[in-house]
Amino acid sequence: MTDYFFALPWWVSLVGIGLAIGVWMFGNNRTQKNFKLAGVGILLVTIGLTIVSFAIDTPREQGVKRTHAIVSAANSEDWSKFESLLDENTRVGPAKGASKIRQIVEAGWQRGGFKSAKVMSTRSTSVGNLVTVYITIFSEAAYPGRSEWQLDYERRKEGLLLAQAKVTSMDGGNVDMIMSHFRK
Repeated sequence: MTDYFFALPWWVSLVGIGLAIGVWMFGNNRTQKNFKLAGVGILLVTIGLTIVSFAIDTPREQGVKRTHAIVSAANSEDWSKFESLLDENTRVGPAKGASKIRQIVEAGWQRGGFKSAKVMSTRSTSVGNLVTVYITIFSEAAYPGRSEWQLDYERRKEGLLLAQAKVTSMDGGNVDMIMSHFRK
């Protein structure tokens, strides 16, 4: 329910402002003070909700931002930042732990001749304490292509922590082959 207030679509703000102006103008043309006050009230509520929506990130928004940060760290080959965005309980296939996952991804980045990975789309869901981010990435590498990933974050008292990541599909490649690198 709180996502409705904290992740307000931009059009809701526009409708609220339009409604406020319309109610205020209706009251102004008829010199009815109650309508003018109602228009100002609607405007203030709309502005308040819009500010709250932009100022506070929902867990879904936090998950998407963290996912973008992970991809950005890999792009810039900032492996210490990459590792810091993971948790010691993070799993990618059977590999567990930030340092283990970092070693595998860093080696794969070098071996695969990666130049960059661009985020093409993201989608997120939130159920209970689980936030799932689905991301589509286009990688420029020795074998360029698109891959889709699922990242599961858990909400804990320490914050939002990445619990698991997995490849769900990829162009011209075998998902099992990619995940096999995390078994080493």
